[in-house]
Amino acid sequence: MKKRFLLPLMIASLFTAVSFVSCSDEDDESAFEAAVASAKERNKEKPAATPTPTPTPPPVPQNVTVKFDVNGGTALATSEYTFVEGKTFQNGSGLNYLPITTKEGWDFQNWNTKADGTGSALTSIYQTINSSVTYYAYWKPLINKIETTVTNSVELEIGEKKTFTFKYEPADASTNWTSSVSSYLYGVSSTKTDNHNGFVEYALSGTYAQTGIFTITETKSNMAYSINVTVKKPSNLDSLPVITPGTAASTNAADYVGLDKTLDSTTPMVLYKLNLEANTAYTFQTVTRDNQSTIGATDLGYCSIRLYNSEFTSTVYTNSIAGGGGFECRPTSATTCYLAIQKYSDQDTAKGGVHVYKTPSVSSISLAQTNVNLVVGSETKYIDYTITPNDAYKNISVTSSNPSVADGWYTYGYWDNTTQTYINKNALYINPRTAGTATITIKDTLTGKSATCDVTVTGTSVSSLALSETSLSISQSETKTLTITPTPENANVSYYTSGSDYRIASCSLTGSTVTVKGGVVPGSFNYT
Repeated sequence: MKKRFLLPLMIASLFTAVSFVSCSDEDDESAFEAAVASAKERNKEKPAATPTPTPTPPPVPQNVTVKFDVNGGTALATSEYTFVEGKTFQNGSGLNYLPITTKEGWDFQNWNTKADGTGSALTSIYQTINSSVTYYAYWKPLINKIETTVTNSVELEIGEKKTFTFKYEPADASTNWTSSVSSYLYGVSSTKTDNHNGFVEYALSGTYAQTGIFTITETKSNMAYSINVTVKKPSNLDSLPVITPGTAASTNAADYVGLDKTLDSTTPMVLYKLNLEANTAYTFQTVTRDNQSTIGATDLGYCSIRLYNSEFTSTVYTNSIAGGGGFECRPTSATTCYLAIQKYSDQDTAKGGVHVYKTPSVSSISLAQTNVNLVVGSETKYIDYTITPNDAYKNISVTSSNPSVADGWYTYGYWDNTTQTYINKNALYINPRTAGTATITIKDTLTGKSATCDVTVTGTSVSSLALSETSLSISQSETKTLTITPTPENANVSYYTSGSDYRIASCSLTGSTVTVKGGVVPGSFNYT
């Protein structure tokens, strides 16, 4: 019988486990080698064991310290704060504001990691602090001197702009400038154009001929400097072009002034002379394009128009070309005026003109109705009226021959209760008051042209009103009613109310009954 035995194979360099191969004493060497090779192959298929990683411990939060160095300023109650990194300054320090320090003759700028302000600034209590840091108070000096490079008295013409330079020391001072003019120097405007290296510039321009004081103030040091300013009327009045107004329908280029001019920083205003006749109306219609038809365009910049009196101490009228429209005037005596077209913005060029023409007078006024019958207490009456020509210069008045019976006034539009629409028409408003007759007259006071409407009012007028209660207490959500009683009781009435505050109580009127419902807010009010 053949002997059999188990041969343990231990090959450390090739295997990770022990394998056993069964052999007989008759197996030859090749069989043994095949068995070894087979064992090697089987062990190759087994993956190497992955070592278990060692867990990394979480980082331990570190404390940070924030120090404040006042850099010559007044001492702080607390100048050092220690807290856990990653917090905002507010959460770490418990402060709702950054520390405050002052220094005579100096202006605090910020807390900075460099004393000269070239580092990183702490500008907010919400800033996150990740490492210890020292912040220094960064200061800039305040000015201690202001002087002007011009004399203390200056002159400029209307429409002219002059730039004045003021010098201050020290040149690197922290500054905040404001300017003002005396109350009697109305119409002078100033614009700060530059501020650096110890110099600040202001550009002045005047609207009216007058004299006053212009003052600049540096608010941080509370230092100021004033100069006398005289604004004079333009010196070229004798050489100005003269406008001869035409008609409204005119397409004559001569009636459109300013369209050939471009306004800019060099020429901010153009002037024209007008000799206006007494008791004659004139229209100044703004235009903005060379085709003399488009009104109100803004793409060419903003302009304004002014009609000056002969001394340039005031303007008769002003308007904006950018907004379209214009104005009318009717002098009572012959006068010389000057039309100015001026630019608003300093940054843009502008181009705008004015169509000047004589405005026609009223030739007639007519009413849609000349007789009306109304009842006391009824709604008021609107009667359309027409003025010919419709672009006439006018001054309308309304009078009544018997105001106690009916009176009225004119309006340019009204609400029609029948159609529930707004009527955009000229209308005569008539209000009936007591029984009787009256004549309502609508009139142009300039020409005397007029139209009349005879009004007959019937019905019984109210002499007095009474409420069932004159004082009322009401609780929340409670409802009470009041009754209105007229005297005499057969009077024609039309009620309206006022004075309700819905938060305290709501009041609604139906016929002669007022329903009152308590609100949610305690209080009181008068109801009429």
